[in-house]
Amino acid sequence: MPSENAGKKIIVFGTPTCPDCGRVKKFLTENAIEYEFHDVSSEKEANNWLTSFVTFVPVLVMPDKTLLYSPSNQELLEKINGGSVNEAVKMVEPEVFDTIIIGAGPAGLSAAIYAVRKSLKVLIITKDIGGQAALSGDIENYLGFTMIAGADLVAKFKESVEQFKGDGIWIKDGVEVTDLVSENGQFVVKTLSGEYKSKSVIVASGRIPRHLNIPGEKEFIGKGVATCATCDAPLFKGKDVAVVGGGNSALDAAFSLMKLAKSVTIINLTEQISGDSILVENVTHANNVKILNNTESLEIIGKQFVEAVKVKEKITGKEEAIPVAGVFVEIGYTPSTGFDKLTDKDEQGCIIVDEMGHSSVDGIWAAGDVNNLWGEQIVIAAGEGAKVALSVAEHISKQPHQATSNPHEQV
Repeated sequence: MPSENAGKKIIVFGTPTCPDCGRVKKFLTENAIEYEFHDVSSEKEANNWLTSFVTFVPVLVMPDKTLLYSPSNQELLEKINGGSVNEAVKMVEPEVFDTIIIGAGPAGLSAAIYAVRKSLKVLIITKDIGGQAALSGDIENYLGFTMIAGADLVAKFKESVEQFKGDGIWIKDGVEVTDLVSENGQFVVKTLSGEYKSKSVIVASGRIPRHLNIPGEKEFIGKGVATCATCDAPLFKGKDVAVVGGGNSALDAAFSLMKLAKSVTIINLTEQISGDSILVENVTHANNVKILNNTESLEIIGKQFVEAVKVKEKITGKEEAIPVAGVFVEIGYTPSTGFDKLTDKDEQGCIIVDEMGHSSVDGIWAAGDVNNLWGEQIVIAAGEGAKVALSVAEHISKQPHQATSNPHEQV
């Protein structure tokens, strides 16, 4: 399919609800790089071509016909022009930031807004703007909205932050943090594309999906195994799929999938599914959804793509292979703290903080789902981000050479 345009421009295959697809398009636009977008949720030919070899987005076809699978911004730069950013969009950065925010979900973006309004020079480093919130379906409990899709809510968050881009806030999107160290009274945040110094750090990296760790799971990632129904559901239109899990994440995925898939089988390890009552009602009353409680996933089976998932009924011990084209793993999340070897963690790996979000290390705060405080909700994460930013601002104000005032500050 891409042969007609190969050699002329980059071709991006994705879906409108995929945050990573939006990031790639935004990056290409900002760097004045010509591209063509194909929506595989509505373009049958594009969908057929893409799903002939992968089942996830985004996928980019480069002018030399090579393929990039969900590339980071740095990978794109290296492929396009050896890592050089378009000078027209390059902004002068401080040598030392007042604070670096790792992560750009509700906690990180809220922290950025409050920090810049307190005259701080802020750098946001994130793999993807929005985090798990961007992957949520319809949200019905966020103040100010009767109902809003996660991606739309995140888009509004981004609008608020980007008004300060280059004027108090700098953003490194599509960049992975690899290490966090303390040197000479400052912090150094290391990434695959460079190192950045700051007087303080706000860790708002959220959580990442847990894995089943069963045979076939790793082998079939992108070949039928997925963790983002919001992104990849259109690639399974008219097909039989399974969702492994029994909480809100699994129910949310099933709700997205049941609108497109031929059938959805929920494989739940416990006695019954549990989650928000509205989600439970919507999913359990769907004609094309089947729920298997007390059922363990044993193996994901296939050749080139997923063909079945092998399960075991815990009470009877009966095993069977359920024919499916896709397996969505939705068994919860684990804190994204692999880069942080400085702060104290609890048994789950969450950063231990006090009531102001301050960690065991002076100068490092944590906000949102990455810390050990109760409540994994978008509104709670946003509130924590605001509170932490105010605490950081107070901390910075007591240091020598504090940040100068600016017109953004409000009470």
